[in-house]
Amino acid sequence: MKAFRVHSYGDPSGSSLVETDLPDIMPEEILIRVAAAAVNPMDWHVQSGALKSYLPYRLPVTLGWDVAGIAHKIGGAVSGITVGDRLFAMADFARDGCFAEYVAVRTEHLARAPTAISLTEAAAVPLAGLTSWWSLFDTANLQKGQSVLVHGAAGGVGSFAVQLAKNAGALVTATCSTSAVPLVKSLGVDDVIDYSHDDFSRRSGFDVVLDTIGGDVRARSWKVLKPGGILVTITLPEPSPPRTDVRGVLVRNRPDGARLAKIAKLIDAGAVRPLIAGAFDLGNVDQAIAKNREGHVHGKLIVRIGGE
Repeated sequence: MKAFRVHSYGDPSGSSLVETDLPDIMPEEILIRVAAAAVNPMDWHVQSGALKSYLPYRLPVTLGWDVAGIAHKIGGAVSGITVGDRLFAMADFARDGCFAEYVAVRTEHLARAPTAISLTEAAAVPLAGLTSWWSLFDTANLQKGQSVLVHGAAGGVGSFAVQLAKNAGALVTATCSTSAVPLVKSLGVDDVIDYSHDDFSRRSGFDVVLDTIGGDVRARSWKVLKPGGILVTITLPEPSPPRTDVRGVLVRNRPDGARLAKIAKLIDAGAVRPLIAGAFDLGNVDQAIAKNREGHVHGKLIVRIGGE
């Protein structure tokens, strides 16, 4: 099969599309024929070697950890799934990813793909959707009526987060660039802050801040929290609150089929939709990763591999 693999860290020239063997599967795993995968910052962070102390891969390693596709081979301990079923998953960071024609996924990490969207669109969901879910509900314990500020609301995680928060009955304020304002408004947020013209740190009274940016944005976000509030971040390093009356937590995303199934139901109900910024073929995945690294991508970049 074809797979896009990192052979050496550093320059992108250390990664290439190669022919390799199909993955073996364990009894509790399913071999998925990949229809599409999606690009995330994780891909170029791994490619550059920035995460090698956190994820000590034995190279080469296949990039891409969002997948949607068709069940091709079923492990002997798997029940309830048959060959041909439409599935999607966030693959395990500890093993090969999904920029390949086939990938092995543990049963507890996958769910049936939403029926209301194509598999190409479904590939945009798992990592960003689960990051948002872990951040808002498992970490911040977001409740109906609470106020949340989401930074980078036009991005992969941010666009899911604002929709999930609105569906949960929260009051959602979102930051984005001028060009993204119409898109973010279309997601149903209560208030949009165009960071090019408005300083979000002049606001106050938020129960939750979801930081997808880090750096100065995170530093200025502490002041907008009400006492007892929480800042949840998806960016390193670990947050260190300058106030004693608020909390800061770094979310560590992980695969979870049960939560992914809940997101699929929301998509089929029309409450949540993925945003697709563009699509590339597997032969051009290096271009997709480079574009993601440039930043300011509205939604997710997709890599089309095997159909839909």
